[in-house]
Amino acid sequence: MITVPKPMGLMIATILSIPMTHAQEVEGAESLQEIVVTAKQTQHRSLHPSQQLDASAIAMKAPVAATELFFGMPSLGTRTNSRGETVVRVRGSEERQTSVFLDGAPLTVPWDGRVDLAILPAGIIDHVAVITSAAPVEYGVNSILGVVDLTSKTSCLRPLCKLSLDLGEDGLQSYNAIGGWENSAWSMMGAVNYRRQDDQTAVSAAPIPFAPIEHQKRLNTDLKSATVWTSIGHRSDRSITRLSYLSVDASRGIAPAGHLDPSIKAPRYWRYPVWRLNTTTLNNHYDINDRWQLRNTAWHQSFVQRIDAYSDDSYQSVEKQASSNDSTTGVRLVAEYGGQRYGYRWVANWQKSVHLQRDHALDTGLISPRERYQQNVFSLASEWDIDATDALNLSLGVSYDRSATPFSGGRPTQKALSDWAANLAMVWSPSDTLSVAGTVGHRTRFPTLRELYGVALGKFLINPDLQPESALLGDITVDWRPDKMPFVLSVTPWFRRIDNTLSKRKVVVDGDRYDQRYNLQGSSGHGLEMQIIGEVTSKLSVEINGNKQWLTADRDVDGHRPAILQRPGTQYAVIADYRLSAIAQLRLMAVYTGAALDEDFDAKLHRLPSSTQLNAKLFYHFNNAWRASISIDNWNNDIVLPQLGLPGQGRTLRVGLAYSGL
Repeated sequence: MITVPKPMGLMIATILSIPMTHAQEVEGAESLQEIVVTAKQTQHRSLHPSQQLDASAIAMKAPVAATELFFGMPSLGTRTNSRGETVVRVRGSEERQTSVFLDGAPLTVPWDGRVDLAILPAGIIDHVAVITSAAPVEYGVNSILGVVDLTSKTSCLRPLCKLSLDLGEDGLQSYNAIGGWENSAWSMMGAVNYRRQDDQTAVSAAPIPFAPIEHQKRLNTDLKSATVWTSIGHRSDRSITRLSYLSVDASRGIAPAGHLDPSIKAPRYWRYPVWRLNTTTLNNHYDINDRWQLRNTAWHQSFVQRIDAYSDDSYQSVEKQASSNDSTTGVRLVAEYGGQRYGYRWVANWQKSVHLQRDHALDTGLISPRERYQQNVFSLASEWDIDATDALNLSLGVSYDRSATPFSGGRPTQKALSDWAANLAMVWSPSDTLSVAGTVGHRTRFPTLRELYGVALGKFLINPDLQPESALLGDITVDWRPDKMPFVLSVTPWFRRIDNTLSKRKVVVDGDRYDQRYNLQGSSGHGLEMQIIGEVTSKLSVEINGNKQWLTADRDVDGHRPAILQRPGTQYAVIADYRLSAIAQLRLMAVYTGAALDEDFDAKLHRLPSSTQLNAKLFYHFNNAWRASISIDNWNNDIVLPQLGLPGQGRTLRVGLAYSGL
C-alpha cells in the first residue's frame, strides 16, 4: 500500500477501502500514536511518499516474524547473512545502510550496525513505514539509504484484544496474545509471544554441497524465542507520554555457508545459545502553545549475546566462545514551530554505545581480557518549511553529524569523524488527481565498531584507515489517479552517488587469508520504481510493483572496476486479493528477484540465479472476531539464493487461527 502527501493519500484509501494511517485519520488531534511518528507530517512540511502498511494490511500478510512484513513491498528485500542475521535492504542498499526504528528508537545493535529482524515477532507491530529516499533529519546519523520505521500497538480496550496461533512445517509453533486497558487519561497494554522452529527445509543440495542436511532439513537452523512487550501511556490537555518496554530472549543455530569446502576453507559453524535484547523507550509530545511543540524520544537498549564456534558440522565440540554485552543510551529532541505559511524545527540526536567482549578459546583454555569499545554519535539539525504556493510546499534541512570512539578494545583509537548532511524536499499537488514529490539529499554513515575494530574470531583484519560513507541521493515520485478510475499509479525515477563505499576484500598475510573492510573509490546507481494498485472488479484488487536498478562501482587506482555484490538488478511483485465469499478470501503473491553476483573466498565471482517465489494464503472468517488461515510459502519450491551458500527456505505449509476483539 502506498501513502503519499494529501490529497492523494485520501484518494488511495478511498479506492482501496483500507483504513488511513492514524495520523491521517485524526490530524491535529491528540493521540498516543502521534508521539511515536519519528518524522511527523505537519501543515507546511514536505515529506517524500513512504511505503506503508497499516494494521489491516499487516493482517493480510498473516506474518509470524517481522521480516515477513516486507515481502512483496516495492524495492525491499531481505537477506540472511553468514552470521545468521536477517536484514532489510532498500533499493539494493548494503545491510548497514538502512536503519530500523521501533517507536522512534533505533533498533540496531551498535557493535554490528544491524539487528536480526527474524527473531522479532510481528505480533506487536501495528504500522510499518519505509522511506526509500533521503530520510528526514529526525532520523539522525547513519540513515544513509533508507529507513524502516516500525510502530508498536497503541490501542487495546479490553483484557484480550488479539490472540493468534500458527503451526507449520519444520516444527514451527508461534503463540501471540495482546491485552490492555484504557480510560480518558491512561492506557496500558501488554503482549507475550513464544515461537520455535526445529529446522529449515532445503530445496536442493546443489547450491550447498558441503552443508549438513538430513531428509532435506538443514542442520543447526533451529530457533526458540520468548518475547514480552508492555507499554503505559498518559494523556493530558497539553502532553502525551508513552513508555514502552520490549524483551526478547532467544537461542538459535546458524546455517553454515554450504558452498565452502571445509577441507579448503571452513565456514562458520556457529550457534547463538544466548541472544537477549531489551529496549525501553520513552516518548513525549508537549504543546507549548498554538505554534510551538516539543517532541522527545529517549531510549535505553541492552543486548547480550554468546557465540559458540564449533570445530565441524557435527556441532559436538565447541572450540571458541565469544561473549558480548552491548548497552545503548540515546535521546532525540525536536522543537517545532508552525506559522501561517511557514514552519521550522530544531532536531538534536545523541547516542552512546558501549560494547564489552571476551573471547574464550576452549581448545587451549585461553581467556582474553574483557575488551571495551565505545562509540558516541551526535547530530544537530535544522529544517525550514514554506508554502511557496497553495499547491507547492518546500522543506530544506541541514545537519552536522559526528562520531567518536573513545574506547577501542585496547587497539589504537581512530580519530573522530564528522560530516555535514542536507536535504531538500518538495511536494506539488496541482489537482486532486495528481501529486509530485521530490527529494535530494546528502547523507553520511560512520563505520560501526565492528567494522573499525572487529576481528570476528580471527576472520577479519583491521583497517586503521576506514573513512565514513557519504551518499548523494534523490528521486521524484509522480502519483496519478484518473477521475472516476479505481486505481492509483506511482512512478519514481531515482539516483544515488556513494563515495568511500565500505566493502570487503581478501588479504593474504603469511599465507593466511583474511577479510578486511576498506573504502571503495565510490559507486553510482540509478533506477526506476513503479507501483499500481486498483480494483479490477468488486471482488478482485491487484497490486503490481517493481524496481529496475543499475549499480556501478568506480574504477580503482589500478583501473579495475570492482563488482557490486549481492545486488539484484530487478525485483517485481504481483499481489492479488480475491473475495471468494462473504467469509472467505484468497491472496496470491508472486515475487521475482533478478540475478546478481557474489564472491567466493578466493575472490572468484559467481552468478546468483534469479528466483520466483509464489505464495498463497486462504482466509476463512468464522465471525467478526475469529479467523482461520492456510498459508503456502514458496509453493513452487524455487531456489532463492541471495548469497553464496545461504539459500532461502523451501516450500512450507502453515495454518493459523486468530482472534481480534477490537
